[in-house]
Amino acid sequence: MVYLRPQVIRSFDQFSNMVLDEATERKVHRHTDGTVYYSDIPMGVYVVRGDSIVLLGQVAPDDGMKK
Repeated sequence: MVYLRPQVIRSFDQFSNMVLDEATERKVHRHTDGTVYYSDIPMGVYVVRGDSIVLLGQVAPDDGMKK
């Protein structure tokens, strides 16, 4: 699963297209022993088409992820 984590939503329109600034992509990897690892990849400015958005919402400041 891939999470896009924008710092700033620069723009959006009536079709839910968005321009994200300072976005990072979080890739989550689950090891066979159940350990979860993740890596953050900086993406910069990112354009997301509205028809590809499944869920949009605010998360807790601690990301809700256990380390």
